[in-house]
Amino acid sequence: MYRLKDMTWRRYRAFDLLLLTVIALVLEGINAFAFTAFGPSATFTLSVAAGVGLIAIFRWNLWGIAVAPIAGAAPIVVRLIMGKPVNLNLILAATVGYLGLALSYLLIKLKGKEIVRRKIYFLALYVLLGYVGLETVRTLCYSWTEHFAQAAISYFTWDLLNGLFAFLIVLVASKQANLLVDMKSYLSVISSKPTSALVREEQNAANKLQELSESNFDLNEAAILDGGNLTADELRELEKPYKKETSTANTFYLDEQKALKEYQDAKRKPKKGKTTKLKEEKDGE
Repeated sequence: MYRLKDMTWRRYRAFDLLLLTVIALVLEGINAFAFTAFGPSATFTLSVAAGVGLIAIFRWNLWGIAVAPIAGAAPIVVRLIMGKPVNLNLILAATVGYLGLALSYLLIKLKGKEIVRRKIYFLALYVLLGYVGLETVRTLCYSWTEHFAQAAISYFTWDLLNGLFAFLIVLVASKQANLLVDMKSYLSVISSKPTSALVREEQNAANKLQELSESNFDLNEAAILDGGNLTADELRELEKPYKKETSTANTFYLDEQKALKEYQDAKRKPKKGKTTKLKEEKDGE
């Protein structure tokens, strides 16, 4: 599996759009099968293609427009498999018609993605523009037929439910972390985080060493084991018991240190010129 830092943002864009397309395709196929199974007269299906398509446009600008038309082909395939009637106008409306979602991109260009995401009325307007563009292009797919007026009424009324469903999908997405975001900006922030974090850690380490070097007491074992994370005041508090035990007022400690020094002196090799004197002192004893 690619790590984010190993792939260019273009590759990640392709992967992300492919993932969104697959999700929309699967859900569109399931919905189309469920609604078409009601009978030959069932022409309405609950669609997720518009909602997912609007998310893709928000994430990748006009590159995201490719998701919905591909996902829209799923109901056509399902109808063909189930032996339901399919004509050219329906095929165009279910695929090319989704290009009308691009109208919602105008709001992004005018207001910016962050404002659209945070303000629910702008989010609703974002979906509404997509809905109007979608149904307009779908209706135009019947413009050369006698069913043009019927198609316009059908799409702008019955499909309003799918418009509301798309708004629900986008609204839920806006409440999730890093889902309804500008992906190019998001990836730029992610790629810069390790470097900035490293710089902060190095700076903190330098500050900690400077603080310790300027302190007027010795490092003890606690400071070493802690890795330099203790503050100067905390180290002073930890020093108090140690200094109390090692103070000149502690007779036991002084006797212990004297005995230790005598033992260390005895283990040292005598220097030249002092061997005879030490031997004489030993013989005298």
